[in-house]
Amino acid sequence: MRKRIGLQINSIDSGLHADIFNSIAKKCMKDNLNLIVFPGGTGEERSFQYQESAVYAHIDKKNIDSLIVTSEAFLRTHLEDHLLEEVSKEVEEEEETSSEERILNDEEISAIVGKHNGTPDIKEPVPSISLVETDLGEPFVTEDYKDNLKKLIAHMIEVHGCKTFNIVAGNKENYVSKKRLSYCLEALSAHNIKIQRDNLFWGNLDETSGYGAMIYFFQKHLMPVDCIIALNDDMAIGVEQFAKSHNLHIPEDFKLIGVGNITRSKYNSVSISTIDVDLEHVCSSAVDLAVKLANEEKIPHKTLVSTSLRFRQSCGCVPLNDFATNYIDEDNKVHPFNSHTVHDLSVGYFSLERDLFQMRRFFTDINENLTIEAALSQLKASFPSLHIRACAVVLYERRLEVSHKEAFELPSRATLMMTYDEFIFKSGVHADAPSMQGRSFNPKQGFVPEGVFSERHRMLVVKALYYDNAQFGYVVYEPGDLHPALYDTVFSMVANVLNISILFTQKNATEQHQRLMLAKLEKANNELNGQSVADELTGVYNRRGVMDFGQQTIDLAIEMEKDGLVFYADMDGLKGINDTFGHDAGDIAIKTMADILKQTFRTQDVVGRLGGDEFVIVAVGINREFLPNIRTRIQNAENKWYEENQPPFHMGISFGAVEFNKENCNMDELLTAADKLLYAEKVQKHTRSSVKEETLGSSN
Repeated sequence: MRKRIGLQINSIDSGLHADIFNSIAKKCMKDNLNLIVFPGGTGEERSFQYQESAVYAHIDKKNIDSLIVTSEAFLRTHLEDHLLEEVSKEVEEEEETSSEERILNDEEISAIVGKHNGTPDIKEPVPSISLVETDLGEPFVTEDYKDNLKKLIAHMIEVHGCKTFNIVAGNKENYVSKKRLSYCLEALSAHNIKIQRDNLFWGNLDETSGYGAMIYFFQKHLMPVDCIIALNDDMAIGVEQFAKSHNLHIPEDFKLIGVGNITRSKYNSVSISTIDVDLEHVCSSAVDLAVKLANEEKIPHKTLVSTSLRFRQSCGCVPLNDFATNYIDEDNKVHPFNSHTVHDLSVGYFSLERDLFQMRRFFTDINENLTIEAALSQLKASFPSLHIRACAVVLYERRLEVSHKEAFELPSRATLMMTYDEFIFKSGVHADAPSMQGRSFNPKQGFVPEGVFSERHRMLVVKALYYDNAQFGYVVYEPGDLHPALYDTVFSMVANVLNISILFTQKNATEQHQRLMLAKLEKANNELNGQSVADELTGVYNRRGVMDFGQQTIDLAIEMEKDGLVFYADMDGLKGINDTFGHDAGDIAIKTMADILKQTFRTQDVVGRLGGDEFVIVAVGINREFLPNIRTRIQNAENKWYEENQPPFHMGISFGAVEFNKENCNMDELLTAADKLLYAEKVQKHTRSSVKEETLGSSN
């Protein structure tokens, strides 16, 4: 069976990461290996880009046989998570084998954790080989840049006369960044050049770090200097971009060097003097080692690939008007650009123009779709023009909110919404097997159900579908020959469109559900009205009606994901009215209060009389914050009735109200709780009345 090599990478669309992706894809194609790419970022991105790292949840032996890692941050998290799993297992085993049934104390747990601390050979769920050296004990293959970094700095001092330097380093928590910086400082110190702390900027190994470093240097009045050392080419290009936008000239105003020799460093507006890593050799070695790991073979802990120097325009070795020279080596030999490479760049540029036009059409078409089905149908129709070879779209049963720094855990249920295969599509056969489309499955058992993708050589990319802090699925696609950045943009747009479509579909479903619930409510209301559920005196529900229909209303509200209030009410002063003015006056008071309650509450609320002067109301969609409004409405209705009828008696009402929700929805229990609140209000009113009478008596 063809081996499945996984690639953990921050991105695949630009800079060093794009070069790594292309090199590994080329090697896997040559060796007939399946490549599964997880472009998940570092978790440190701005805004909600940290959501990209949700794809790392798919890094599992069910999906891949071995893994190539490009990020120290991922590797560190990966090991820590596994350590926690190992510790958890040992704690459970220790408790199970204990002679007594007890919970381990903190000291015992600490002992288990301590036993693992510093252990370099903790078995990973997926065997991995790293492209970065770390202090974690993982096997790695990387460049041997130490001597050439020192030679490059010596070149700037001895050949170009540089005496003052600013340094743009990588993340200060990154092992490689700290190591490169130490070599850099050693080289400067060997020439009696000391770097102050302010002359060092800690970045994140990307272009924005280089641009931000220049802002920092100018704000700190640390410019001009003779040379800026960027400890990777991406950051060097960011420095050059700042210079270009601020009318600074390299190498006249300052010289610039990088590390890595990424593709862009050769074709930048000012080509970057750097250290060539021979990335294809590094990546090829990593794939070979990954295959050995997949076959459960031992591999060396450390594999180093030699590097070489590339002197270009940014240090002044190649004139700015020389567009034929690629670089000059340390033996002063001139290496011109390969004519085929220049031709390929030209072809690629005009192809990019065409591809961008095609993407603009795609964005216009897909944005017109409001339902999930329509959006996916339009997406599938666009695959041939976008040269996408295969694709599967998976949606979770619900949107999952994920906060920053929170590890994403795959749900145990998802739905395969759409599949596509270029071969089947071109052959004229329907692309979706009936058994696959709409199929529910457990993504923890594999990112797609078995049989979705036919058995042939593949290179698949897994991308999270998210919007803001909500994850709602992922897409697995096989890219064609367009630029990787275009595919990443396509599926980012697809995520936005699907988010809107999901919300629109959910809104329609909710409205339809509510219509059905209201229809059920109306039907139940009619059925209850056909029974003896009306109070003869007031016309509101009697005890049977309010208890049955009230509970049914609560149940339907919970089903519609709504809360509400249950009121237990009792009239004030009814006994006095009966004793003073007779029971006819008392009946008028009861009927009037029932009318006031019906006016106060909405038609969909349940108003009923338990008997005597006791009323019950079930109101959906309000909470306790609305109680002052209820009291005001009742008081206004009472005042209006007094003005119109001028009765010889005064009446009022007290009530207790409790909220119902899916955890507290039993009518009897709610009424008991509301009755207690009613009693408290009665006591409070009686106390206020007694105080008032005593005050009036003393004043007389």
